[in-house]
Amino acid sequence: MKKIILFFTLLLLTGCSDYVEINELAVATGMALDYKNNEFTVTLQIIDQQSKEAQNKMILFEANAESIDKAIGKISKLANKKIFISHLKAIIISPEIIEKQINYQDYFIRDPKSKMNFFVYTTNDLNPKDILESQTNSEVSSMYLDSLLSFNEDVYSSSVELKFFNLLLESLDQGKNVVYPVITFKDKEKKKDIILENLITYNYKNKKLTLNEKESITYNILTNNAKETIIDINCDNKKFSLSLDDIKTKFSWKNNTFNIDTTLGGSLGSYECEKPLTDKDAEKYINDLAYKTLQDNINNLIKKAKENENDFLGIGNHIYKFDYSYFNFKKNNWDQKLKDIDIKTKLTLNIISKGEARFNMEGEKQ
Repeated sequence: MKKIILFFTLLLLTGCSDYVEINELAVATGMALDYKNNEFTVTLQIIDQQSKEAQNKMILFEANAESIDKAIGKISKLANKKIFISHLKAIIISPEIIEKQINYQDYFIRDPKSKMNFFVYTTNDLNPKDILESQTNSEVSSMYLDSLLSFNEDVYSSSVELKFFNLLLESLDQGKNVVYPVITFKDKEKKKDIILENLITYNYKNKKLTLNEKESITYNILTNNAKETIIDINCDNKKFSLSLDDIKTKFSWKNNTFNIDTTLGGSLGSYECEKPLTDKDAEKYINDLAYKTLQDNINNLIKKAKENENDFLGIGNHIYKFDYSYFNFKKNNWDQKLKDIDIKTKLTLNIISKGEARFNMEGEKQ
């Protein structure tokens, strides 16, 4: 009984030294970062607590300084409130920050209020501030980016989820380059309708490599980031589509050969080919075209990684974990050594047609 009384006494005596009334806080949901002339430009999207629709109404604040801390300090003075970043949903960084290897991560690591679970995006040719500004003007907060990314992940798989904490881990990984989701406008001139624009990555020389939509989808297939996706297959100047929802890839390293084993399952979607589905060889026709297209997509992506000296697939990281001595021998400028790795791919494809007939094909290509 004495212990219980002592426990509650301690609770009453213990105060929250860093407690701040919610009205005294400026709650940030989005941040844009740029770096020019040795200064950070920090743009914050702040919830307007004076609005009756506080969950949607946003105010934008911007400041320049030689550090993120000082820039946010300036914003705090402008807002006349303490900046609160625990509810940060997204941060959009400029390509310059990545290319020049500007250390912006340290601020979020040191700040005790940072949960480090927000999403990280970059842009191609836009000022990151423009993205937040367009959202504020349209009364849509940066929390909209969550649903945008989730929708892409569930339907198209042409982008990828990148949380800040995972970015830190991937930055430290041996034999793997960070792949960034790109955010832009569907209509860049009017700065209207935010969309995800596939993926970009940087090699050991900080040379940017852009993946188009087909390559981005293939990347997600090979790295098990794709839940569902739709693939268009050409057939005699027309096309049919496959809806893939059973996607699995395995990496293995044996006898100095890297093996990529991919299994894809799904169903036939739209069909515009001249060959009728009722033909007795329709199954083989569809399967052969689909298999060749998907196999080519995989091999072309591997070729692009080798030619551009960029191991965005994490092949070196897998070797590092299972054959450290081999990787350690080649770890300096691993991207450059990637072209020397013997890579074999195997694809197993299972398609269900509209008539519930199952097609199956396996193959291996070096």
